[in-house]
Amino acid sequence: MATGHYARLWREFPIFNFQFSKNTNTKINCKLYQARDKSKDQSYFLYNLTPEQLRQILFPLGGYTKEQVRKIARQAKLPYLTKESQDICFLAGDHNDFLKKKLKLKKGKIIALPPDPHPNPLPFVASWEREKFSKKIPLSCEERSGGGARGGGEVIGQHQGLPLYTIGQRRGVEIGGTGPYYVARTNYKTNTLYVVKDGDNPVLYSDKLITSDINWISGQKPKFPLICQAVIRYRHQAVKCTVIQPPLNLPLSKGEKKSGGVRYLVRFFEPQRAITPGQSAVFYQGNEVLGGGIIIK
Repeated sequence: MATGHYARLWREFPIFNFQFSKNTNTKINCKLYQARDKSKDQSYFLYNLTPEQLRQILFPLGGYTKEQVRKIARQAKLPYLTKESQDICFLAGDHNDFLKKKLKLKKGKIIALPPDPHPNPLPFVASWEREKFSKKIPLSCEERSGGGARGGGEVIGQHQGLPLYTIGQRRGVEIGGTGPYYVARTNYKTNTLYVVKDGDNPVLYSDKLITSDINWISGQKPKFPLICQAVIRYRHQAVKCTVIQPPLNLPLSKGEKKSGGVRYLVRFFEPQRAITPGQSAVFYQGNEVLGGGIIIK
């Protein structure tokens, strides 16, 4: 099957005339790489593909730039779009309008957090990491500064439903007269949206995350700790990190129990802005996609 994704694939055997082996038991090693056109690369979305699926896929656009593809289409007199798609390409209009129609949204409080010099920590891993990986993993921001979590804040408005907001978002946080505000975090238990006024407020940054349901493209787990690069949202610049599999004694969701309940700690060498639960963290070694999973904390 050929798709229009901008990504590249390497196989251990050449393909002639698009003929694949009819023997489905034949093991063929495949590697997934970023597209030649980095501005259009879509490998971030393909980390869940299995080796079996990759063996039957072609990415014919991956070796070309967008302009080269358009030139080929013009020469072949094929129809093509000159306008770039925005937001979610298969939805007409703003994606929030779609969500408002499909989800049961509940309004709630917006609370402005006071300035905080320290990012929000993940205290349940610090002591274990320090004992076992102190030489391989740098100190976290909060461990260096002695910072911690805090609450407080002032109610300044009403949100339209938590699923409409993501960490770091400014657009759509409609609080008249006193903005702009940026989404700092959400609390689904209390249906509360927390915001800050400064887009560079340290509360928006963290140097670690927890991810689950990781799919490794090779079909095999790598050796840990794994030093690689991570992308935490589409078009986010890949940044250096360390991935380890610590014994995190946290309650598992139903989905995690079904998939085996394996969680990984990802620690960045530099703090990252707007790490958002529900987004994907995808791991790279240079241009090669190693795998990825869902950010849960």
